[in-house]
Amino acid sequence: MTATVHLRAESETLALGRYLGERLQPGDAIGLDGPLGSGKTCMAKGLATGLGVTDRVIVKSPAYNLIHEYVADGAVRCVFHVDFYRLPALSFSDMLLFEEVFATPDAVFLVEWASKFLLDLVPWYLSITLSMEKDGRCATIAAAGNKAPYDDVIAKISDYAHACN
Repeated sequence: MTATVHLRAESETLALGRYLGERLQPGDAIGLDGPLGSGKTCMAKGLATGLGVTDRVIVKSPAYNLIHEYVADGAVRCVFHVDFYRLPALSFSDMLLFEEVFATPDAVFLVEWASKFLLDLVPWYLSITLSMEKDGRCATIAAAGNKAPYDDVIAKISDYAHACN
């Protein structure tokens, strides 16, 4: 199952992220892929807001730090924002770090450049691939991995897309 949403403005990317974030559960992993400038960090900001990260927190790309951690309110207590962009491969110490992070209870994981390594760390994730179009962006949402449990979320995104267009 796949959902596609056309996003004409940054505000629509943030709104879709917020909508999706409100439907995530502790333990969920979200993979964000697309070329530079396609809106991955903008989508992460919306997702974090939907997960209960306060508007006062500045969500920014962790490309140089690898991981940012945000406190959230609700069932999800922590949001880890990870960026694999600068990693050419996962070293042994990287694997140990990420295995520890991904074992955190009550957390959701937002991973930019996810297709590089995320399936090495989790059995499945919700994939959001962003692409640039002439009049905005396009988000393609699908499950990635073995037996990914995201059909209900994807169906709700399809309903959301129909309501917005």
